[in-house]
Amino acid sequence: MDDLNKNAKTKASIFGKIIASIVFIQMLAFLGACRPMDGEIINNLDNTGTAIMVSPSETKEIQKTITIPQSYSTATEFPSSTITPQPTLLPLPTLEDNEKISAVEDLYINHPDCKLPCWGNVTPGETKWEDAKRIFSAYAFRITEQPGRSIDHATVSLKTSDKEIWGSYRYIDNNYFILDGMIDGIEIFIPYYMKEYRISAIMEEYGMPDSAVVWTFPYDVSDVRMYMMYQSLGIWVTISVEGKQVEEGVVQGCFYEAVPYIIYVWDPVKEETYQSIDDRLTNIDAAADYYIEDYSDYTVERFYDEIIEGDSQVCIELLQSSFIRSK
Repeated sequence: MDDLNKNAKTKASIFGKIIASIVFIQMLAFLGACRPMDGEIINNLDNTGTAIMVSPSETKEIQKTITIPQSYSTATEFPSSTITPQPTLLPLPTLEDNEKISAVEDLYINHPDCKLPCWGNVTPGETKWEDAKRIFSAYAFRITEQPGRSIDHATVSLKTSDKEIWGSYRYIDNNYFILDGMIDGIEIFIPYYMKEYRISAIMEEYGMPDSAVVWTFPYDVSDVRMYMMYQSLGIWVTISVEGKQVEEGVVQGCFYEAVPYIIYVWDPVKEETYQSIDDRLTNIDAAADYYIEDYSDYTVERFYDEIIEGDSQVCIELLQSSFIRSK
């Protein structure tokens, strides 16, 4: 009996080992099926670390999460180029005559982002003549260039309306002085009817001028002039008013609502003087040393205060014999 029991236990033990071996072999087979084999392709990799592994011998897709280093999971960023691309300047569209007039009037009146010495989107010392000429070509009626020995000169003819500006002349010829291809100064002619440029408006915008000189003709009472200098801003203002004989040899000019007829602007980094501007501009007849406080009862401060306060009697009297020396 004991021998039978021993035999039964031995058989059961052997059978259990066989069953265990079969289970172990099946587990190994299953685990081997989940391991990538030679020739397996990994594609559809995204930056979340998820990849779809497709075996050439199987059509079944098996999804598996793998860990990808950050330096490989995103695209490599290369430093941007330090070379600044040069813009290609295309020609601006040519306007019809009536559109040119509107554009010029807008140029004179609406310029909130271009205050003197910037004028017409052109700034002395910063704008190249070729770039400025491209701007003018859209609305100018004529552009005339004149090379010079030391400085080049260009005239841009504009038309603001059918009104007469001076006599029967209906065009404005603004002059541009060009040094080494760069605009060095601009001589701007102001039509008399543009009240936006009256002397009170200029002073309200730019403050009290640094200095002022006066001028009249010794044998003619028809013209009394004042030249104001904003040296720190690069602005020169020329005002001409009709003179009046108040007594023998004394002429009077009233400036309250006067509109300048010439404004000259330049790069304020460059120091200009009355004499240097007087020599450059062709329509100026003043000598450089007739300062307002020396040849009238006014000072620059008094003149400024009375203009700002709205005094309609800002009239300066000049002794004509003081101006016999001419330019």
